[in-house]
Amino acid sequence: SRLMAVLCEVWLPGYYWHPVQPEASLYPRTPLIDELQRLEHGRDRMVGIDGILFPGTSVIFDFQDIRQHDPVANASYVNLLTSLGTYDPLQYYAKWYDTGTHLLDFLNVRWVVTDASLDLADRERYREVYHGADGRIYENREVLPRFFAVRSAVVARDAASTTDVLVKLSDWSRLATVREDVGTLSPARVDILKVNTTRYDLRVNAGGRALVVSSVPMWPGWRVRVNGTRVVPITVNSAFIGFIVPPGTSDVRVSYVPMTFWIPAIASLITSLVLLLLLIAPRFASR
Repeated sequence: SRLMAVLCEVWLPGYYWHPVQPEASLYPRTPLIDELQRLEHGRDRMVGIDGILFPGTSVIFDFQDIRQHDPVANASYVNLLTSLGTYDPLQYYAKWYDTGTHLLDFLNVRWVVTDASLDLADRERYREVYHGADGRIYENREVLPRFFAVRSAVVARDAASTTDVLVKLSDWSRLATVREDVGTLSPARVDILKVNTTRYDLRVNAGGRALVVSSVPMWPGWRVRVNGTRVVPITVNSAFIGFIVPPGTSDVRVSYVPMTFWIPAIASLITSLVLLLLLIAPRFASR
């Protein structure tokens, strides 16, 4: 009787309050989702305005949404979103509202997603590419690539001075903030040759010493190699990876190699080898 009572107590809430649902009903595919997947292809980022694209949608469909809903998100990155936009990470569902900020250009946001009733009036900047009952998709014509070279850098050693510079910036392709003086810079062309989730292969052609900046957040584990030589990355715009390249043509690889992965992996391999030796050693000793 006690077993039946426990089973009923567990079964009733699960059946009526939290029933098991098929995966397709939790994040149903819609024409807007299909169009985003066709457009995005893992190349560019996007942002949902107000309530469009609920938290988790980007994970399920592999979208690169700039909003962060993870409590262990990069704090410097979240602080930048907060100081330069209308983003409030203290909300349970942090939303983005500001389509006028040029921070979106720097963050490589090519696709801006809204509900069906929101019309972005700035058609010189935003080109509508999809309009359906489930929402709208606009292409940001002023989007910047994930990596590019700037013409000058301003030293801003703390968050407040960085915000003072960046909040007034309308063209992020010209200037970046750094924490230490990087000297005189030359213009450069940056071609992105290969991209995946943990690696970028670039080719940089510079007339002189150049600073390449990115919208990839600075995080332990990111490594930069210029012409095969490892260089120390520079924090740019408060939270992102930058680096110096010499004059001429440089082949650059920016890759994510976190020690938090490799140390446990090596420890697991060593443990497996020790256990294997302990298992087979008695057999050799008995011969």
